[in-house]
Amino acid sequence: VTKESFGDDGYFRTGDSVKIDENGYFVIMGRTSVDILKVGGYKLSALEIEAALLEHPDISECAVLGLPDKDYGEVICVVTVPEGEAKTRAEAKSEPAISLQDLQNWAKDKIAPYKCDYRYVLEIDLKDATGELQSVTTFDEAIESIMGITAKDLKLLSIDDGATK
Repeated sequence: VTKESFGDDGYFRTGDSVKIDENGYFVIMGRTSVDILKVGGYKLSALEIEAALLEHPDISECAVLGLPDKDYGEVICVVTVPEGEAKTRAEAKSEPAISLQDLQNWAKDKIAPYKCDYRYVLEIDLKDATGELQSVTTFDEAIESIMGITAKDLKLLSIDDGATK
């Protein structure tokens, strides 16, 4: 949960779409589309996947995003901020704090296997001048923040290199 999770009025933004019926009761209509990924016919909750991944000892923060895919509709992209000690170990070895395969294997013990078919894991450390973590809500923002270019500048030929099969 970040500061952006709360409105100016101090209320937590749940991401639920609601309406008020004629008697003044709230009726939950569903989730906002930003939290729902449509992957190969499944509707997956990004929040559920994030909650599971946040239990990993090497992850201090994460975001789960849908990356457009011509075959599956979307594929899962995980953006992580490594935990301090894990980051230090990884930097000493010049390797990521957690690999795609390791994260998939670990997550399968927490959530259904079809929710663990991650195609990308991006490690970031996006701090602003005050030391606060910048909010990254889309894959485009993650690419732009990490690489300094927009996702439109990238020419992705394929997102499935067979590493997850």
